[in-house]
Amino acid sequence: MKRLSMAALLIIALSTGAFAHQGSIGLYTDVTATDCDTDFIPFNPFSIEIVYFKSDSGPDGIFAAEFKVEVPEGVMVIQSFEPSPGMLPMGDINTGIACAYDACAGIGSDYTSIGTITVLLTSAMPVPVQIRVLQSDNLTYPPFAPIVAMCNDPERTIVGVLGGWFTSPDGSCDLGTEETTWGGIKEMYKD
Repeated sequence: MKRLSMAALLIIALSTGAFAHQGSIGLYTDVTATDCDTDFIPFNPFSIEIVYFKSDSGPDGIFAAEFKVEVPEGVMVIQSFEPSPGMLPMGDINTGIACAYDACAGIGSDYTSIGTITVLLTSAMPVPVQIRVLQSDNLTYPPFAPIVAMCNDPERTIVGVLGGWFTSPDGSCDLGTEETTWGGIKEMYKD
């Protein structure tokens, strides 16, 4: 019985840490970050906001972020990326972009604007699409996820965050800013 109790405590202790995360980078129709879907009109540019949301255990403000945005190949293109004021972007949004602020951004707020992408549906007929935030192709060390650098840490510690998505025609903004299970996280990335 004692071994069983010790094993149960060990499993609970290990699984609790596995469920925690530092926030998420999501895609929304505007900076209020309340809507993450639209009906794209073919050949009509559409702007999408990129926003960092902190979780309960996430940093109070970020100094930088690194990620990429993936659009469906052959159906949609990213025309441009416009960084938020006070930010210096380096890289390509399609393969991996690092964005550094000139000062800590989002201190005391649940979310921080990273920038805006303009996308173009290149299909003559509207089709269902999903745009996703993923880890940068340039990231060669753990955590293998989109990352942010913490402001409230003199070392500017880098932490992994969840990547969000934007869908057409109908989607849900239930982006993971709360602790969840790995099964729930994997479900977000099913094709």
